Amino acid sequence: MYELDKKELQYWINRYSETEQRGEKEIEENLTKKFQTQGFANKEEIIELLHWKFGTMQGRLKRELNLIGKEPDLCIIEKTKQAFKSREDLDLEKIKVLKSIKGFGNAVTSVVLTFYNPNKYGVFDIHAWRELFGKETESKDYNTTKALLRFFEELREISKETGLTCREVEKALFTKNYLGSKGSESGKGY
Repeated sequence: MYELDKKELQYWINRYSETEQRGEKEIEENLTKKFQTQGFANKEEIIELLHWKFGTMQGRLKRELNLIGKEPDLCIIEKTKQAFKSREDLDLEKIKVLKSIKGFGNAVTSVVLTFYNPNKYGVFDIHAWRELFGKETESKDYNTTKALLRFFEELREISKETGLTCREVEKALFTKNYLGSKGSESGKGY
């Protein structure tokens, strides 16, 4: 089990908020509201999500935009609708449906699920992963569905113990590891 208590996690959540750009917060809030209200995501919203997630990684953003560009809007709508409507306890089913969309690996799948339900999901990121499991756990298995499921399960355990949402827990983990690994107080690098 992760060692930080709620007070320490709250400190790192606040640090995340200090480094978060205003536009990033608005995008997350707007997409969360749309996904929850509509019950699906469309191609335009996924493109906005990709800019949110990979805005500081231009090579990765270009690759992701190229892949999603090949997917018909209707396909994205139908698959996200199917994933969002799946029973709450069927994470594997949700993940498989979303990963069948071009460009949806662990990172993008986790953002879509997180924006749809931040109580139950968090953004899969190398910094949050390292904070939970240590750098030595990075391997060829990091990009597997099994790793994503393990990540969500651990976030939920911490969430249950602290009363924080999974997204809040993940923000704290990300920020603690990111700021620690960069040795600086600036930028999110998300």
